[in-house]
Amino acid sequence: MDTDSFSDACVCFRLINKAVFKLRAEYGDMSIASADFRNPMYPNYGELWGYAGRVAIIATNTIEIGKTIWVMDRDSGDEGYARLEDLILLEDRNSMTLDEVVALFTAWAKDGRSAAMWWLGWWFEGTNHARSVWYYIAALRANPAQHSWAAGRIISDAYTASMCKGYPKPNLDFLNDIPEITTRKLHVGLWEQALNMALSAKEVEKILVEG
Repeated sequence: MDTDSFSDACVCFRLINKAVFKLRAEYGDMSIASADFRNPMYPNYGELWGYAGRVAIIATNTIEIGKTIWVMDRDSGDEGYARLEDLILLEDRNSMTLDEVVALFTAWAKDGRSAAMWWLGWWFEGTNHARSVWYYIAALRANPAQHSWAAGRIISDAYTASMCKGYPKPNLDFLNDIPEITTRKLHVGLWEQALNMALSAKEVEKILVEG
């Protein structure tokens, strides 16, 4: 290494150290997961973290102190609930794209995992209303013991159809095809039918918004 290269490397190293010390001063221990979303150690959904000796995908979209965090085992698709302090930082924390995460959850949903269906229902909220509702219905049918507590909210939200900025208001005619909504009767076990409806839901294009 020549003198100039060595000098540049030293400067770069000092800058990195300075940045690390600044982060530590502001956020504390940089090796422990944090519930502060401003902290670089905040576990965002879709990230990989170590938990109970396995690689877990963060499934929850909000993290609060004192509450467990919904995770999914990356290799098996099993769900779990981790304490914040039990999460272990992984070097490949951001190695999966969100598209890859969605594809993996979709595969798990096809295998009948209701937790994956539920997550996909959340994922498509505000961007593809029909797909979101059908995923929630699939989860209800696949595992009513776990998800029926939210049946009323799902039905209410289905009619409200709140959309993210830039997405058009959906046509709600598809709700007439969901007996859980029209007759308030849960079709336990018929999750594959609802899952197929979710998968075949028409794609929604984002519209241009001025301003």
